[in-house]
Amino acid sequence: MGDFHVPGPPVPKARPYVTQYRTFTSRRTREYELAVRLCYQGDLLEGPVQVCVTFWMPDRKRVDLDNLVKSLLDGLSGQAFHDDAQVVHLSATKQLDRENPRTEGTVLPM
Repeated sequence: MGDFHVPGPPVPKARPYVTQYRTFTSRRTREYELAVRLCYQGDLLEGPVQVCVTFWMPDRKRVDLDNLVKSLLDGLSGQAFHDDAQVVHLSATKQLDRENPRTEGTVLPM
C-alpha cells in the first residue's frame, strides 16, 4: 500500500513528438511523472493493484481525465508497481481547487 500527494497543477500526458529515429515526451510531462515518482510513499507492489486518485485542478480548463491518468500511471510505474498492466481497478476524479492544485491518491494491493 502507498499514498501520494503531488503538489502543483496535475499535468495530462502530452502527445509524443516523433522523429524518424526517436520519440520524445514533453519536458512538462516528464517533470510531472518524476514528481509523482518522488512523492509516492510506499512499497513496490506485486500482483494486481487498485489506484484511487483525485486531481485537484486550478481551473475549469478542459483537460481529459484519461490523459491525466496516463501521466500518473506512467509516473507510478516502477515505483508503486512494476507495470501499469497490474492496475485492475481504477477510480479517478477531477475537482476544482484554485488555491491548492494537486494530485492525491493511494495504491492498494487487490
